[in-house]
Amino acid sequence: MNPCQTHVDQFYTFSKANNMEMPGFKFLHDHGRIMEPRRDIIDNYGQRGLCYMNSFQRIDCDMRYVEGFAMKRHLIPLSHAWLSLDNTAVDPTWSDGDYYFGVPFDNDFVMEFAYKTGQYGILESLYLLKMDKDELYEYLVSGIAK
Repeated sequence: MNPCQTHVDQFYTFSKANNMEMPGFKFLHDHGRIMEPRRDIIDNYGQRGLCYMNSFQRIDCDMRYVEGFAMKRHLIPLSHAWLSLDNTAVDPTWSDGDYYFGVPFDNDFVMEFAYKTGQYGILESLYLLKMDKDELYEYLVSGIAK
């Protein structure tokens, strides 16, 4: 199993068992996908620490914006954003990511979210929407790329 998927599954199980269920982790648990890294597309990487912005700025009609967790071998999973092309991870921030687990969003949904919140990141900014957890979950599901 992908270590990022394991991280999401463990956190989701723990939070649910302790009555602290979070819509973002439930969403990733239910809809996340393992993506293999693809390194033959990006040759100019964005600034580290700005993955949400780097990914947002490179959205195009062929690639989808993705949020979830990613990691380099032997390190811990980090909340991260990248792009997806044919269900592979195209990372405009890291040239050396090894594991990716996340959900690709519809590009129009991503643009609408940024307009509503003034933020690039989706899962890290859900609190700005002021919805209850069930509404947030359904809102996120409506944004999954087809």
